[in-house]
Amino acid sequence: MNLTVECASDALARLAAAALAALGTVTVRTGSPTAAELLHRPGTDLDALRAALQPLEPAVRAVADLDADVVLRLGDARPPSAWGVRIECDSDAFAGRVRAACDAVGFVRLGESCALPEEDVLSHAGASPFARRVLLWLLAGLGVTAREQRQPGKGGDIRLSLRDPAGADLPLSRRFPVRVRGDDPAQVERLRQWLQESGFRPEVGEPLTDTEAAAAAVTLAPGPFGASRAPAQVRQLTDLLRDLIDDARLDTSRYPLRVLPDSAGPFAEVLLPFRACRSGRKPPYSGAFPERFAVRIRSDDRSRAEALRSRLAEAGFARAAVEEVPSADLRDGFVVRWGAAGREASIAGLLRTHIGTVMAEQGAGPPFELAAVDLADPHSTEVVVDFPMAGVDDGSLLVRLSNPAAYAISLRTPDPGEWDDLLAAWRSWGFRACTADRAEVPAARLEFDGVPAVLRERVRALLADCTGVNLTPVQRPTDGEPALWVYLPRRPEGARRAAPAAATPGGFDLRSWFVAGLEPPGDRYGSFVEVTAERVRVANVWLPRRGPSDEPFIPDPSGFAHFCLDGRTAETLAHLAAAVALREPCLMEGETSTSKTSTVLYLAALLRQPVVRINLNGQTDTGELVGRYVPSTRPAEPNGLTAEDAESAEENTGGKKKAISLTSLSFSASSASSAVNSSSPWRWQDGPVVTALKRGWWVLLDEVNLAEPQILERLNSVLERDPMLVLTEHDHSAFGPGGRAVHADFRVFATMNPAEYSGRSVLSPAYRDRWRAHRFIPRPGESEYRAMLEFLVFGVQPEVTVLGRTYPGSRHPAPLAALASWPEVRTLLPALASFHTALENASGQADDTARLGARRKERYVFTRRGLLSFVEYLASPFGLGGGVPSRRAVREALLRYYLGRVSSPADQRTIVQLLEAAGLS
Repeated sequence: MNLTVECASDALARLAAAALAALGTVTVRTGSPTAAELLHRPGTDLDALRAALQPLEPAVRAVADLDADVVLRLGDARPPSAWGVRIECDSDAFAGRVRAACDAVGFVRLGESCALPEEDVLSHAGASPFARRVLLWLLAGLGVTAREQRQPGKGGDIRLSLRDPAGADLPLSRRFPVRVRGDDPAQVERLRQWLQESGFRPEVGEPLTDTEAAAAAVTLAPGPFGASRAPAQVRQLTDLLRDLIDDARLDTSRYPLRVLPDSAGPFAEVLLPFRACRSGRKPPYSGAFPERFAVRIRSDDRSRAEALRSRLAEAGFARAAVEEVPSADLRDGFVVRWGAAGREASIAGLLRTHIGTVMAEQGAGPPFELAAVDLADPHSTEVVVDFPMAGVDDGSLLVRLSNPAAYAISLRTPDPGEWDDLLAAWRSWGFRACTADRAEVPAARLEFDGVPAVLRERVRALLADCTGVNLTPVQRPTDGEPALWVYLPRRPEGARRAAPAAATPGGFDLRSWFVAGLEPPGDRYGSFVEVTAERVRVANVWLPRRGPSDEPFIPDPSGFAHFCLDGRTAETLAHLAAAVALREPCLMEGETSTSKTSTVLYLAALLRQPVVRINLNGQTDTGELVGRYVPSTRPAEPNGLTAEDAESAEENTGGKKKAISLTSLSFSASSASSAVNSSSPWRWQDGPVVTALKRGWWVLLDEVNLAEPQILERLNSVLERDPMLVLTEHDHSAFGPGGRAVHADFRVFATMNPAEYSGRSVLSPAYRDRWRAHRFIPRPGESEYRAMLEFLVFGVQPEVTVLGRTYPGSRHPAPLAALASWPEVRTLLPALASFHTALENASGQADDTARLGARRKERYVFTRRGLLSFVEYLASPFGLGGGVPSRRAVREALLRYYLGRVSSPADQRTIVQLLEAAGLS
């Protein structure tokens, strides 16, 4: 019989020719058929042909005028190169043979992987019949009969799941090897012999390196024996390994055998790190042993985190280390993240105890709390501790952790309208969502999930003020977003709402005079201060807000955690905001500690406005203000500071962009020009006022009446309605009208104590008159001190009235919230405010004649700084040693900040009498 094979693929044509060679003479020719068909002359016997071509199954057709007895055309509309083939096989060798056959025909290689299929299957999602039959034909030639299986979907990829026919009749124990790796050759060889005697195919792999042995457990990875394929073989392997472990006298409480439920690969694997286990250099990987766990302490203060590392090391956590990270990476607060350690009760308790103890020692006791989070890998022996310390001392960490923006709050009550003040307060705090629903509620309760303790305490304190009920927050585990749920029954008659405004002490009430006969203002605002991304409102004044920038000297908002906007401070802030809007130079005169400087810096922090603060004194010269010549060997930095000055400023601010004292710092602008040639040993360096004119900084002249009058007169032109300055000390270049433009954000502020203070100069009327926004800042009274204390302990910003407009109070994270749980604190705070005010009056700080220190040349000075120090002491570890301040701690604070500051027994007796009069005996 004459046969012709016509095909575009030489390899496929040769395979067909080999299959037909026993039936006659075969001729191969190249062509491009588009179908698989068998053409024959009429009367040709096709039975043998069909059998030889199985399972190709070409279409059969009789043709009279053929040039041969039979013509086999092998082709398709899409050739084999249009189809990709993925091979999954239980034998690498057999997978290689299948791949070679597919490559020869032209199929696209998609890769190979190890698998243990139960049967031989060709699966596809739409491959052509010709491509599938060619593959089945190739597999038949390799001794495999595969079943076709259609998969859902579309695509041309084909997957072959195959078993090696060479091992089909062998038991699993002989079909697949057991590979043994270890660090003790004698034990590896012993197990190899046991495996061979038990009917397995042992293989000895590469020895475990020291690093691998230190990380590996004594392990059996069953590979092809796992996943319930061969439970008898897995039990047999497990018994052999346990016998080996017992003979080696391994401590199985620390180093037990781990049998994995399943593993990939064409072989089982055994790991034997025996030497590492016996040497003691390998940490345990099981049991409640501290040395089993590696503790990584992430902190923004390495020195304070070292205290925790040292304590954990003493407790047996030998692998504890400190990793210094930015504060921004610790936004979740104090957190311990663990896997296996969290499931060991004794280890978890040990970690909680030691971390909590060091937190308290470092000033991070309640309301800070330690949260526990499970790692994604429950078997991980790593413990990660987030230990933030920046902001613990000044209270700013409490503010950051209690930011409501990440949380939702929901109120359930029969009539939400009865609690509109609560809802308004929560919305003013900035919760991510604040909702109210009608529901029958028999009793008040507070539930939470994922909300930090400081924010829970803030909500609890507000509820206690409004309901009179002190609720205990209850954890409600959910899978949703972190949130708070408040359940309140109907509001009782007379329940407390907003606190009334504080009265103004003194014989003349300026506020009452202002509003007398005036119509109430038509505009209505919520909070006294409102901050958006682009602007800030203070009272009724809107100011543009700078975008984020790399400018230096921008005050850090976290530095104002203790800043209470009482009535007087709110009036000062409103006056400053109006001065900024009107471009008026602003001079604030008042006694020490009346928030003059801090109010300027607070407003600048809200506006992201750089402030250069210059502390003036009798030695200040004009060079420190407008500029001077300096040695040219001291290059200027682009931020306006010399290298040495910039380093000093960085140290003085702890690396933060805060306003700093610049008494001795010299400024230079990046655009500063030089009036000398490059070979001169001197160059001109701009002062802070010139740099501020160029870059739009605020200039804050502190203690302005300590400087010599002729120095102040140098800046007279800067205080004009259109600021201007001529650098007569340099090149006579000018800023202002007719010269270089002054930056639109440039402003000038000054502070001063009254001229009666020692060493102060009397400002000339002409100079004082240039400060168009001159204001006298009165000292705080009892109501202001009480408001400050309420804010520090309970986070309550008071209601304030400014220029006849009343702004509601609000709640914020309390900087000293740890004192809120002390029962006596609610009686202590008003008594303390009364005592402090009386003490100021007795020392002659008001209009009263001094009774305290009357014979001294210098009178005693008691200010809000001492009052703040007193309550901070009570909230420190010195005061909270037993959880709440003791009577002894209160007396220690009184001695430290009041009684210890007076010199005579008579004066001390007077202070004690004032304490008794205020109810603090």
